[in-house]
Amino acid sequence: MMSLNTIICHILTRVVALVLGGLFAALPLQAAHRVPLSMLHTQDGEWRQADGTPIALKGANLGNWLILEFWMMGQRNAVMDDQC
Repeated sequence: MMSLNTIICHILTRVVALVLGGLFAALPLQAAHRVPLSMLHTQDGEWRQADGTPIALKGANLGNWLILEFWMMGQRNAVMDDQC
């Protein structure tokens, strides 16, 4: 039987996923002015544009942010301690 914390965690995860999915679905699909992108390459350990000027890549990794870890739910065992 699942604990109350586990049930609440599952419900909140699904609610957040539904809300965010609805927000992204509501975004307009029309693009404003598009600028052609130049090819990127590396030189001397830096990312550079096609003309050789350095460029800073910025972003965030949200991979697996809605995946629950086993330790969050108190389900550790000797066979599988974590996903890795």
